Amino acid sequence: MPFPISIHSHLLGEVIVDENQYIVIHTKDTQLISDFLLWIEGAKRFENDQVIYQGEAGKSSSLYKLKKHLKVLRFQLKSKLVGDYYQQRYHATENDDLLSLAEFLGEISDVYLISLMHKFGLDKLMDEKINMLSTGEFKKALAIKAACENTKLLIVEEPGIGVDSGSREHLHELFRHLAQHGKSVIVCTSTSKWSFKSDQLIERNSLPETPNTNSINHIHIPEPSAIADYTNVFELKDIVVTYNNRNVLDEVNWAVKKNDKWALSGKNGAGKSTLLSVIYADNPQSYSNEVYSFGNRRGAGQSIWDVKERIGFYSSELHRYTNKRQMVEDVIRSLAIQNPYKKRPLSEEELKFRDQLLSYFGIEKCLNEMFYELSVVRQKLVILCGVLVKNAPLLILDEPFQGFSDELVLKAQLLIEKYTSNRTFIMVSHDRSYPKSINRCFHLENGVGKEICLQEK
Repeated sequence: MPFPISIHSHLLGEVIVDENQYIVIHTKDTQLISDFLLWIEGAKRFENDQVIYQGEAGKSSSLYKLKKHLKVLRFQLKSKLVGDYYQQRYHATENDDLLSLAEFLGEISDVYLISLMHKFGLDKLMDEKINMLSTGEFKKALAIKAACENTKLLIVEEPGIGVDSGSREHLHELFRHLAQHGKSVIVCTSTSKWSFKSDQLIERNSLPETPNTNSINHIHIPEPSAIADYTNVFELKDIVVTYNNRNVLDEVNWAVKKNDKWALSGKNGAGKSTLLSVIYADNPQSYSNEVYSFGNRRGAGQSIWDVKERIGFYSSELHRYTNKRQMVEDVIRSLAIQNPYKKRPLSEEELKFRDQLLSYFGIEKCLNEMFYELSVVRQKLVILCGVLVKNAPLLILDEPFQGFSDELVLKAQLLIEKYTSNRTFIMVSHDRSYPKSINRCFHLENGVGKEICLQEK
């Protein structure tokens, strides 16, 4: 039995973990969480930091030996599980070697976990390939898998990010259940969205940062790149997308006009990512449907790059598949200039805009660093900046603020509000972190879509 565990960290101070405890550590500093988890996993070293626990032969302070009692859940899937490139999930013939959800989870006999899988809706997805799950669905699947492992301590990073409110409650119930049945749980979060009652709440102030005096007024937003005149940015007519004999989208109709500002809502697995893949020309089934982009019928002499050049698109999957062994400046350039047939350096205006964006977020010093060396939040900011530098007339953001502190969300919202004043804008957010300009909502439920009042979400 490893308990009690005494964590002595310059990042968190002293944290005592007893058996059957459910602890929430809240800090606004996302880098603190990242560094703490890297340290506890043994991937980062801090002098004088240590963990003391009851080992097999008395007291021990070995992080290496603690590992067999410990599971760190960071909600990440390796490429061998989810595929080698971003669009692979939409090409059924290229997913044969990937695991199904049933194969990934293995046999589950625990009655509580079986019940929870039903609440999550995972029981209906057991035959799906793991890369076909939405971000929220795969987070819930990873939580179920972690619960099955024979460890005494589970440390979870940002469990509430990217899942709907009902699923957040079920995840909280899961952690409470585990803590009552022999496994202690530590949740690390930087947002106020995880507000459930725990046995112990530990608040840690942010590490001191250099004040950033740059305001939104210093940023000159360029005019969106000009294209031929159009009324509808896109129009979808009776869209049907099918996988494994299941209609993920079922006769969806949606028309978005120039300069519209829409929220796209729906629970995890409702079909939001699939719908966006049709709009962004990632999904080959879009060509068997009636899809119009910027006034032209999809497939009528229009290449996918003709469509993509006019859309700035951000998603968690885009972050997952970004080549992390690049310099930050190369990541931004690859996002701003995506067409492989029109590769070029960034223009002087684009370079100036890039530098203004990085300065606004206080990450201008990252420009000449390797992308993988940045914290996850800084990586996401870099990707967001690259998408904005693209300067497309349509901006689509799919959960862009995952893991951001509340203050950083507000800062990003102000920027997006200004950036989209003369653009068409669509945003997905489970925690309603929309800029004020969003005034319409398209809601998906079980693959069926309709416009609803924003308050109905």
